[in-house]
Amino acid sequence: MSLDEFAPVAEKSSERYKRERDDARRERDRLDKRIEALEQKCDLLTAMDGVTATPPTWLQPKKSGSGKGIANLMLSDLHLDEVVAAEQMNYVNAYNREIATIRLQRTFEKAIEHTRDYLSGVKYEGLGLWLGGDLFSGNIHEELRNTNEAPILASLDYWIDPMVAGMKMLADHFGKVHVPSVVGNHGRMTHKPIMKSRVQDNFDWFFTRVLQRELRGDKRFTWDVPHTADVIVQQYDTRILMTHGDQARGGSGISGIFTPLSLMTFRKGKNYANMEMPYDHTVMGHFHQYITGPSFTVNGSLKGYDEYAAISNFGFEEPQQAMWVTTPERGITWQFAIRPMDKKKEGWHRP
Repeated sequence: MSLDEFAPVAEKSSERYKRERDDARRERDRLDKRIEALEQKCDLLTAMDGVTATPPTWLQPKKSGSGKGIANLMLSDLHLDEVVAAEQMNYVNAYNREIATIRLQRTFEKAIEHTRDYLSGVKYEGLGLWLGGDLFSGNIHEELRNTNEAPILASLDYWIDPMVAGMKMLADHFGKVHVPSVVGNHGRMTHKPIMKSRVQDNFDWFFTRVLQRELRGDKRFTWDVPHTADVIVQQYDTRILMTHGDQARGGSGISGIFTPLSLMTFRKGKNYANMEMPYDHTVMGHFHQYITGPSFTVNGSLKGYDEYAAISNFGFEEPQQAMWVTTPERGITWQFAIRPMDKKKEGWHRP
């Protein structure tokens, strides 16, 4: 091969070698950068190995406040000695004297259990036992007179002992028990509601006075049994008004009982403020629905769903009674319901 023929071949080889050299340099630069990045990550991981995590202090709250409180149990709408037949209720509820005895006892027991086992960090200074009316179904309707377990005076006589036993059990646990009381509409002795002597002409008032006499030698109990339809009790800085609730009228429509409740609590609050007796919270019964609101609590019923509620298409609710705890710092702090129904113990079930 002559020199003239060799020159083009050599030139092509030189260009190829240059391209390969440049490619190699670029790959070297890329690898150098990759190595530098990996070294930085290794340095970061090595530094993190020496870090000790410190949880924020809000995960470990310090003890604050007094830790004290007053437990409260509301007993209303017990409708003792009324009979609710399971077969007439599609077997969703039943009620009679035997069942009521079981439910009342379980209510007392669960009041202790809930505060002892679930809210055990509170130093309870006592218990408020609020008797909110309709303790008996009474004789205001002819069908009640015909179907109740016993005449009203015999019912009062029977239920004194179970109630006293339960109240003493509460006193054994909480130390002190304060008992405010108002009357309901079922305990009245007249066919239509009356305004004059409304309280003293009511079996709820008479039954409470009998309980007061039975326990008059027990210094653990204090009482507030006024001749008025409402009672106000102060716990720490919180003033609680109890009324039965039958003063609220209406309750139909999509809002249910909230409209009459709102009207009654607004008017009552305004009236008491004008009389220089303001209060902070209202508790009531009557509606057989457990409801808690920002400024009121409505109690359930020990009797539970009955024929009247079912035929009227009222909402189903199992038997329950309201409890709450009042604290010095927050007023009414915890609210919950006791549900004492136990079909197996009560001896009835759907066939």
